[in-house]
Amino acid sequence: MYKSITRMDYKKNTGWYVRVKFRGKEHRKYFGDTVWGGTEDALLEAIQWRNEKEIELGKPRTERMVLSKPDSDFGITGVRRIMKWTGATDTDGNPKPNFTPVYAVTWSPIPGKRKNTSFSVEKYGEDEAKKKAVMFRKQKEKEIYGESMIP
Repeated sequence: MYKSITRMDYKKNTGWYVRVKFRGKEHRKYFGDTVWGGTEDALLEAIQWRNEKEIELGKPRTERMVLSKPDSDFGITGVRRIMKWTGATDTDGNPKPNFTPVYAVTWSPIPGKRKNTSFSVEKYGEDEAKKKAVMFRKQKEKEIYGESMIP
């Protein structure tokens, strides 16, 4: 329903629980219905607190998931160095094991859809392939979130 906000309906406890996670830290706050004047008012306070906390932390305000933990060896989310199968075949059309080093980039243009591309180390060289991959990922983050998450 609302990103980072969960409804809590128990006999003695009803309200909204907010969790904002970003860059390895989690911030939490509970907004009880009775304290905040009812279900709707508590929800409005919870949304406002979440939005303000995200701004304070530098997290983009979006209903989409924002990854801030790097999934690569060198600390860039969505970029990693892998060995990619080239799809090469022998003269009989049988696949043969043929891999090439690349910097792979993944991103999600819309929720539920994942896209990827890669930059060849053989074609561009180690440093240039990595640089191209990081710049491409930054561009995709700007398109999706309005800003890059890569420092």
